[in-house]
Amino acid sequence: MKPILFLTLLSSFSASITSVLAGPVATSPEKRQVECPEVDQIADYLAGKWTTEQKQQIVFYTGGAGSDAVKLARVLGGKTYLDLQSDPKYSTWMRGCSLLGRSQDLAINASTALARIADETALVVVEDHPNPESYWFVYEKPELVNRNIHIVRVFPKEGQSPGDWRMEG
Repeated sequence: MKPILFLTLLSSFSASITSVLAGPVATSPEKRQVECPEVDQIADYLAGKWTTEQKQQIVFYTGGAGSDAVKLARVLGGKTYLDLQSDPKYSTWMRGCSLLGRSQDLAINASTALARIADETALVVVEDHPNPESYWFVYEKPELVNRNIHIVRVFPKEGQSPGDWRMEG
């Protein structure tokens, strides 16, 4: 009788050890589900997070005009790509895209998503000599034109407040 009890306990103990060893293994944050979002996923995220007013005042920019775009967005109560970059979700996406070797895809998809959620009017701060290969010309503007969003060009001027900058469109 004792050998049967011993074997029962031993097999029970073995089963416990085996199930623990075969169970889920903790992974590092880099090994967890990695994603690099597509345009629609980013657009859906922003559409649910930004107000209608903010989506009506998205400020795009060409080349090195990012700081001027931020100034204008603050005056108007709008948003820029830099607002998206400061969102914790963007950091998560950036990590995932980097691990997948798709960092460039995130920038392209995020730029296109901003153009996709723009509502009614989009402003673009234009530098003196815009690069025709910039994200504005290649991704954002075509999306806005395709959606019939009114585009207003903004020309910053040193020493003037953003509200006084010349606008065309």
